Formats: sequence, structure tokens, C-alpha cells
Amino acid sequence: MKIIMNKKIIYILFFIGAFGFSQEKASLFAGKWDIICTQTHNIYYNTITDSLSYSDEYRELIPGLIKDYNLKTIDSLNLIVISDNSNNSFEFHENGKFLRKENGNIIQKGKYKLKTSKKIIILNYRDRQNKKIKDFMEYSVQDKDLLLKIPFGKILRPTYFTLRKKV
Repeated sequence: MKIIMNKKIIYILFFIGAFGFSQEKASLFAGKWDIICTQTHNIYYNTITDSLSYSDEYRELIPGLIKDYNLKTIDSLNLIVISDNSNNSFEFHENGKFLRKENGNIIQKGKYKLKTSKKIIILNYRDRQNKKIKDFMEYSVQDKDLLLKIPFGKILRPTYFTLRKKV
């Protein structure tokens, strides 16, 4: 009888510990997160170090882009890329809702679900054509930064974001 009682206590403690860990992880995400680094198949931009680089494939397209967009130099293109990637954020709310903003404008709004066992965030939202979208982002935590990986299937390489929680 004593052994059965001890096992029950161990299971209860394990359950409370696991639940507490899960809640702690979920609360880690709540808040506003600034995107401090973006890496796509074309560009890498870090807002902290103000460093910008282009993939080899994209560099080959730059002269055509400068011409197509009536830009004078690559510096003009750099300013556009920096501007597009400088003031972006995610907001995760404890009620399961999220916002994604670019330059202060909401570009995605919906619900998120955290799958801590698989280290995945599931985003449910509607796109600009009001079509339902379900995105999956892999996540990890490094120091106090949240690292997100958004896969795009087999056609494009994934996009990576490094987020820093705004205090």
C-alpha cells in the first residue's frame, strides 16, 4: 500500500512539474518581439550590427533590379532593403493571438499554438485575399533571443528570424 501511495505521489509531482514547465514556456513567448535579424534565400540583414549581405544568386540580379526600379545605385537598393527590414516585430499574446508587423503595419493577425514537445509554433491567419493560412515555424531559444525558422517546402530555402523581446 505504501509503494502504491509513493508511486501516486511521484506521478502527481511529475505531472505538476511538466505542466509548470509547459506554462513557463508559453509565458516566455508572450510579449512584443522585435525582429533583429532576417535571413532569406536572398538577403541577410542584422539590425543590431547594421550588416546587410546578398546571396550570390541575388547579387547577379541586382543590376537588373536597379534598372527595373529606376534606382541610381546599389546604395539605393540597400536603403530599400534596410527600410523594409528595420522595424518589424511579432507580438504573442497569452490568449493565443498574435500579430506580425512590418514598419508598424499589421501584415498578419490570427491565432497561434505552441507545440513545446516538437518546438513548433503553428500560426492560423487569413492572407490579404482572406484565404485561411496555416504556417508552421520551428523555434529555439538562444540566450534571450527567439530563433524562428519558416520552411517554404522544396522550392525556396527557409527564412530565419532572430527575435529579441522588447522590455
